[in-house]
Amino acid sequence: MVMLDLMIVVLALPAVQASFRVTAATTQWALSIYGLSFGGFLLLGGKAGDLRGRRRVLVTGLATFSLASALGGVAPTVQWFIAARALQGLGAALVSPTAFAAATTLFADARRGNRVIAIWSALSGIAFPVGSMLGGLLVAGPGWRWVMFVNVPLGLLGCLLAPRLLPRDEATGRVRRLDVTGSLTATAGLVALVWALSQGNARGWGSALIDLPALAAVALLIAFVAIERHAADPVLRLETFRNRSLVGANIATLLGNAGLLASLFGLSFFLQRSLSLGPETSGLAFVPTAVVFVISTNLSPWMGSRLPARLLVVAGSIAMAVGFAMYSRMDASAGFLVPFVLGSVFVGLFGLALPVIFTVGVAGVPAAHRGAASGLLNTSQQIGGALGLAILAIVQSAARSPSALGAVPRTAADVIGAQHGFIACAVFLIIGAAAAISLIRPDPARAGAA
Repeated sequence: MVMLDLMIVVLALPAVQASFRVTAATTQWALSIYGLSFGGFLLLGGKAGDLRGRRRVLVTGLATFSLASALGGVAPTVQWFIAARALQGLGAALVSPTAFAAATTLFADARRGNRVIAIWSALSGIAFPVGSMLGGLLVAGPGWRWVMFVNVPLGLLGCLLAPRLLPRDEATGRVRRLDVTGSLTATAGLVALVWALSQGNARGWGSALIDLPALAAVALLIAFVAIERHAADPVLRLETFRNRSLVGANIATLLGNAGLLASLFGLSFFLQRSLSLGPETSGLAFVPTAVVFVISTNLSPWMGSRLPARLLVVAGSIAMAVGFAMYSRMDASAGFLVPFVLGSVFVGLFGLALPVIFTVGVAGVPAAHRGAASGLLNTSQQIGGALGLAILAIVQSAARSPSALGAVPRTAADVIGAQHGFIACAVFLIIGAAAAISLIRPDPARAGAA
């Protein structure tokens, strides 16, 4: 449900923008605020499961996600819709880590446990193509509000089944108290930072509406570091960053998701606005990337046993950057198809890197802290997506400005803005590849010694 939500909402955003008659930069916050809320509270959600019991936290998260979905579906204004998406992100932060932890601890023997992880990975992989097709069909059929309503019966079903199918679990005792202050401070700081970045061109760099949130972001993030340094049970242990390979893996996944989510946002608008494709056709257009991604993700463990881990991370990142570079050559003419198809194949090859990034991110980390290391990687993914969207807004706004284009028609200006946005996405991945080369050890199992 959580994985499906991303692609379903991405396909609906052009319709959401038209319904509320707002700018694309405002609509972008439906994705940004979800990612920031999800990422900001993800580590807290995992610890809440340890402290309060995973079944209880899972049901609470499902109920929160379902309620937020229903509120988003009936939203009378875009501000209401964005607030509902923030609440959805909180629900997802409670659901995702506790569901995975519950699933993997149900079976004592390694063979059955590995089967559970394989099923989990397969469901995550098919969420991409299913979400894109379902999102297109819902928007073209009953309307964009149903991309929110579809979560409600799924979430309620989970709430009903969890108490019957999952055993009652007790607190593990590893966490004495939840670091709510740290999570709130980090999330507020990231929201302020993304606001300043995404609104700078529109409201003017140097204006009070930009400078004050930027200063608040710096102050809040510094406060977060101070809180974590002195907290008895911090949501993020700062000593984790002494592991170079873990730092490299987090930078790679942060920048990888920054490019991926920004490109999905840009593609959705390009296909539906610049090419005038329907939402259902646009949904089908994402399937080639999804298919290649699923295949390459399944090949990655086999290749990882034969090739250095950082080589696969670099190869997947560079392949995705090449795909974005091909996207940047698309225009509104009939010739868009070749760069789009080739670009989709290369973007899907990022699946070679993603499983290895998670393997490297926890290799060399003491067993007691591997859950936190895994949670940090997921947090980096969500925050990277939000930062990528903010930077995309800066690049597209600058590329479409009158000073840059002169008297170019609006449709052509949108295409040029999209092309520059895809180039920015490629830069994210190149920087991520450079971080992987310089930080990830050839033998990540010894990374903890750094």
